[in-house]
Amino acid sequence: MKTTSIKVANPTISEGVKKRIVIISDTHITQSESDFNLNAYKKGIEQINKLKNVDYIIHLGDLTQNGTLLEFEYAKTLMSGIKQKVPTYYVIGNHDALNVGYLLFEEMIGERHFEIEDESFFLLALDSTIPDLATGKINYRTMMRVKNLLLDQPNKMKVVCFHHQLIPIPHTGKERSAILDSGDMLQVLKECGVHLVLNGHRHISNLYTINFGKQDLLAFNSGTFSSNKTRYRENFTYNIIEINNDIFRFNIIPILQQEKFKKEIFRKVSTYSFRKKKKNEKPFCKIIHFFDSSFSPDDKKTEQTFDKLIQKINNQNDISIVLHSGNLTKNSHKEEYEFARERLKEIAYPYIVVPGINDVKPNGYQLWL
Repeated sequence: MKTTSIKVANPTISEGVKKRIVIISDTHITQSESDFNLNAYKKGIEQINKLKNVDYIIHLGDLTQNGTLLEFEYAKTLMSGIKQKVPTYYVIGNHDALNVGYLLFEEMIGERHFEIEDESFFLLALDSTIPDLATGKINYRTMMRVKNLLLDQPNKMKVVCFHHQLIPIPHTGKERSAILDSGDMLQVLKECGVHLVLNGHRHISNLYTINFGKQDLLAFNSGTFSSNKTRYRENFTYNIIEINNDIFRFNIIPILQQEKFKKEIFRKVSTYSFRKKKKNEKPFCKIIHFFDSSFSPDDKKTEQTFDKLIQKINNQNDISIVLHSGNLTKNSHKEEYEFARERLKEIAYPYIVVPGINDVKPNGYQLWL
């Protein structure tokens, strides 16, 4: 079992937030034994039924494998095995939306967007699916609705759920399954002061802490409950998330209890307090950062811009280092490298240059070395 405990940096959370939420994801229920592990499913449900003091059960998507009528009927039969006397909520996943399954989901499972709310807690679940595609998207109109809903919940613990991951996560192979508009969604979550995002989809557990300066956003990915498509060394899991005011505790529980998969992780993030700068205090380190100079001997406009930049850099005091982070040249030609090297020598401080995409095409990395 892996356990992660985190203190969230947000002084505006109301006192009295205490929740114990069971998270299931990616069951991929089907009659096919090659895709769905019925043994893991039954043992997982048996364990969940023995848990105490549970407030909610949330399934983070891909309830079914192919989104067909027979699978939804079978899934409803199996999910009726949950004997906890608490509400169970379902987020729609990309496999549920296959074969027009999004309509069956609404008819047989529930709304594709839903809310859980009390005086100190607000959870909002969204449909991130694009029918018949593995990737996902929130969409601009949905984001604006989300923004209005979340901003209308001041001082509450705010949790947002959708199936696809918010940002790429390790051990998932070729990355193509984060939502297409993840940058825009991150901005909305930041502006609305969301504390926790829950995702499934990639069949492996992961936790990121994203710091926005004044507060943290925790991004938690759940592994698969019963799909035979497992990743790396993590097999079938479910999660218990315990929230006590601004303390989050994540328990990642292996269903089949393989000894080599059992891990325990403890991590704590303290509340941030920004130290005020003392009078006449000098910075410990002062860095100038720029990129995309795109040097070319024939580009006079770029050269004039660099002239102004060099003047500003060299007029600064106490610079520790100057960092150029990519695209030093326009097309990685030899004459561009030679020209760029001479221009960089005009910087009056130590500098570091790293290559960008323009610096390595087609064989520019050889010139770089």
